[in-house]
Amino acid sequence: MPPPRHTQAFTLIELLMILAIIGILAVVLIPNLLNARRPAYDAAALICARTLWQYAIADHLDTPAAPFATAQTLIPRAPACLATPQLTIQTQTTLPTTFEYTVFHPGGRNLVTATRQGIQVTRRP
Repeated sequence: MPPPRHTQAFTLIELLMILAIIGILAVVLIPNLLNARRPAYDAAALICARTLWQYAIADHLDTPAAPFATAQTLIPRAPACLATPQLTIQTQTTLPTTFEYTVFHPGGRNLVTATRQGIQVTRRP
């Protein structure tokens, strides 16, 4: 009688267990990875608002008699705002003494407001 052969293969049960473990890991990790985008969108809005604020203050220091520029005139000079094209940037107020710009990303949670006094972050509903 010939000796029994020892094969080096996985059984069907072992392969199914590996697939089950991979499936469980995917179910746990994918939602967490998708939620990691939201803080990145909020950070992009904050950086853009801060850049607009810096340019508005710098322009006003150069020409104090002129009114503050609108956000749309500052955007071409602000690479932080051009890097994320989905940002919504609006000019709320531009007067000789004050300005107010709002910036948010549709996928983010925060509304960032830039005024002459500084930057304010509020939670969107």
